[in-house]
Amino acid sequence: DGEESDVVATVNGTKWRLDDRATMRPINCIVPERDFAIKTPVGDTLTRNSGDFGLSCLNLFLLMFPPNQLTKMTILTNEKLEAAGKTTRTKGEILKFFGILILITKFEFGLR
Repeated sequence: DGEESDVVATVNGTKWRLDDRATMRPINCIVPERDFAIKTPVGDTLTRNSGDFGLSCLNLFLLMFPPNQLTKMTILTNEKLEAAGKTTRTKGEILKFFGILILITKFEFGLR
């Protein structure tokens, strides 16, 4: 478990230790790939090797994202924005926000 002299900080009862080996790992670590499948509303099953079925990236995303959920999220977001005196957003702007979230979690920026 290590000696008390190795502890560099204690936060909320968790003891943090310096680990030189851990600092040499890639910033996002290595994550093993897992197989996946997506069931479409018409009953097709999409897997890693299924091809794109002629669908755009947006349409593939929307197959996994319930349309009513996007509508509800937009309504709830706009209620909060209006209450705070801010500009409301469209469903398209909410989708663009998701795109930004996906983009920033996809790429490593450790070499900057």
